[in-house]
Amino acid sequence: MFNNKKRNLAALVFMVSTLFTAGYAGRSEVYSSDGNMEAGFTEAAGKASKIPMPDIASKAAMCNLAMLTDSSVRAVVEEEERQQEEARRQEEARKKEEEQKKKAAEGVQRLMASIIFCEAGNQSYEGQVAVGAVVMNRVADSAYPDSIEAVIYQKGQFAPAATGWLDRVRRSGGYTESAMRAAADALSGVDPVEGCLYFDRGGSGRKIGDHYFH
Repeated sequence: MFNNKKRNLAALVFMVSTLFTAGYAGRSEVYSSDGNMEAGFTEAAGKASKIPMPDIASKAAMCNLAMLTDSSVRAVVEEEERQQEEARRQEEARKKEEEQKKKAAEGVQRLMASIIFCEAGNQSYEGQVAVGAVVMNRVADSAYPDSIEAVIYQKGQFAPAATGWLDRVRRSGGYTESAMRAAADALSGVDPVEGCLYFDRGGSGRKIGDHYFH
């Protein structure tokens, strides 16, 4: 849109400028039968047709129009450059925000993989997803904290968090690829235990591998 405006305004500047700089070398004044002054302009290569002679006020107005048009072109160009710069800044901010969200999501997945590895690293893939699902079910339950990290590190809940084993696995990236995939599934909503909030190695409930979920 701005490129079209620039072309149109530039064309207008050219037309107005041409009126004064078209190569006319001389001017002769004549009067028509009704007393109006007319002028013929002599070109370097011959004579031009007679055109009405604008008065001083008209010429001044046209000069002002040329100056105004030139200013308008600059204003359009500056506005276009401003909008392009603003669009560039917004795009950079968007990319930065997306990168931050991506890093945060990766961090959460690594945390989930770490607790899955600590609690069920020797269990079947379903058993690993089930542990992750318990964490997600607690996040959704009002009786527990509302973030994954707060649920996992809640006092007295997950033994690996209390002993420091979880932190060592997180720092070293010691979880398995299977635990990472199980974490991704749990985070996406896969829930093989259908809302269970607890698991242990004894008692009752749905048994998956060595764990009972209830």
